Amino acid sequence: MEKSQRTKILTIIVLAIGVIAMSLGFAAFSVNLNVSSSATVTPNEEDFKIKIYGVKDNDSLNDFGESGYVFDERYLSDTIGVASINGDNISAETAVIDNKNHTISGVKGLFGNQTSEVAYPFVIRNEGKYDAYIDLSEFIDDSVVSGMYKPTCVGDEGATETLVDAACNGLNLLFTIIDKETGDGKTITDSIYKIPVNSDELFAVIINYEGPFPDGKFEATFPNIELKFSTAK
Repeated sequence: MEKSQRTKILTIIVLAIGVIAMSLGFAAFSVNLNVSSSATVTPNEEDFKIKIYGVKDNDSLNDFGESGYVFDERYLSDTIGVASINGDNISAETAVIDNKNHTISGVKGLFGNQTSEVAYPFVIRNEGKYDAYIDLSEFIDDSVVSGMYKPTCVGDEGATETLVDAACNGLNLLFTIIDKETGDGKTITDSIYKIPVNSDELFAVIINYEGPFPDGKFEATFPNIELKFSTAK
């Protein structure tokens, strides 16, 4: 009788130990599967790499166009960009590219007649590991152009200041993404434009002159242009 009771007690103890062991095992398993709802995945900034390139010199302007605007570092620079000139008695400064802050400065033209245009071609290249989106809301008006960036104008000696001011009001800085196949500006229906990984877009910053011409040459200097990129639309 006593032996039977001892056997029952031992059995109960073994079962209790087994239950405790299973409980501890389940608890450990539960902890291993516990994922905090506040966990986040942060993209590596080094993997988000957008670069702006300009045409490096006047000789490269024609070669770049004849190539079909194929990305080729023989024609392009990540620090400067020259302008294409359409018209007589006109010149333009070389723009400066800052890829750390994605800004373009030094957009400037010297105008000597009314039928003239200055166009700076640039390439935006996505060299990172994430699709990129460029915010065009500051530039877009009627899909591809904007007159938001107004210049500061200074007339040559002898030019009347009021006439120079009137001419200055007729200058607009236009921004357009170019279709490489046709050379025309693309119709953009959204202010946020996608640039996929390992691809590039050709765009132009254009000084468009639609105002009266003063009684002398004048120089127009535009504010720095800042392009805004992100990994999300």
